Amino acid sequence: MVAVRQFGPVGVPVSWTAEQWADAGDTFDLQLRFHHVRGPTRNMHVTWHIRRRDGQANKARVTIEHVFTRAVPVLGPDAIPAVIDRFFVRPIAGRTLATFKTLAEAPA
Repeated sequence: MVAVRQFGPVGVPVSWTAEQWADAGDTFDLQLRFHHVRGPTRNMHVTWHIRRRDGQANKARVTIEHVFTRAVPVLGPDAIPAVIDRFFVRPIAGRTLATFKTLAEAPA
């Protein structure tokens, strides 16, 4: 996967490799799952949830869950994930989820 993280006028290319699959076991909570296997987010587990909003077929609530730790001596397991999350994961995931929401709410 590839994305560009904008810092003002400067775009920073970001890439990672993930295994991905859909989990359609719950028709009210469609899930896309990812396990990052290469890149700065290696070993991160991600679940995207796409749910109908208030029972309306044309409205969606899209959320994302990240589970990510990377132990670094002295800094502990949360320092690196906190920096990556704040400056890369949240901005990139926010743009991605907004696009998925638009697609989910689009007329068939």
